[in-house]
Amino acid sequence: MRVIHVVAGLLMRDTRVLLDRRRAGTHLEGLWEFPGGKREAHETDAEALVRELREELDVHVTAVEPELARVQHVYPELDLTLVLYPVHWEGEPVAREVAEVRWFPLSELTSLPMPPADGPLLEAVLAREAGRRR
Repeated sequence: MRVIHVVAGLLMRDTRVLLDRRRAGTHLEGLWEFPGGKREAHETDAEALVRELREELDVHVTAVEPELARVQHVYPELDLTLVLYPVHWEGEPVAREVAEVRWFPLSELTSLPMPPADGPLLEAVLAREAGRRR
């Protein structure tokens, strides 16, 4: 079984979150997810996130905040560690290596088809934002 470490970015504008849709022919195709990708052996999480968001979305990450959530999830074909980091960026996100990108209001996130591993990340985002609005 493959073991992979994936970093994901939380990009927010007001109360909207940027998600990307996985391309056809990929693992979990068509599902919405937090943008990011696999960390290479020589990279830190922050370095991988900067590289992945540049490659996938054509944005320049200016800051990576501390880890918001981490999940271990076992799929039949792989063992995944997935870590979510809030990020600050410059540029307008565009779909470069994904099927599409879209901004979603927080209120719509729980109704989207997402990979099982993203569930705990989504819960962490919603809890964080609920705490900020108190």
